[in-house]
Amino acid sequence: MNTASLRFFIALALLAGCGGSDSPKAPGSRRAPIFRYIDVAPYGMVRLGDPFASASRLGIELRPGMYRLDRVDGKPVQLGDTQAIFVALTQDRRVCAFHFIYLPDKTLAARIAEYQPDLGPATMSQTDSAGAQITVAAWHDSETLLQLSQTIAKADTTFAASLVDTREGSSSNPCAH
Repeated sequence: MNTASLRFFIALALLAGCGGSDSPKAPGSRRAPIFRYIDVAPYGMVRLGDPFASASRLGIELRPGMYRLDRVDGKPVQLGDTQAIFVALTQDRRVCAFHFIYLPDKTLAARIAEYQPDLGPATMSQTDSAGAQITVAAWHDSETLLQLSQTIAKADTTFAASLVDTREGSSSNPCAH
């Protein structure tokens, strides 16, 4: 497995955890709820909690319940500065999480600064795992967890994010508390 593939799978594995009841709460007050959708032109909105459209329309299934959003030409959907977008589904095919891999054109501090005017300050954490240094900024409200992460392993830096549905009450939702 090459270094780029290994970094991708490390970032995806770190983001695949779906925030349980011990998920960090954002300190201070927020001015707006965390967004729960992405706009995938020309297909329209894909929202957390909604049924996922046919894979033939929006993406390819990487494994059961995990899709990469693709364009009509078969290349990954790239919104803003994302390199790839993945959609995690519940057993009943509802969207429970979005996972984003970002291009390395901004620092983590710059990415955090983009969200702070709307969401307030983030809860920050740092860990070391298998030789990688991982920094996570998180915002959490009653329905949604947003995490931005930076993983530094050797000379490589990977930026990723997760947007997770944390609503309770659906036993089939692996992202719920």
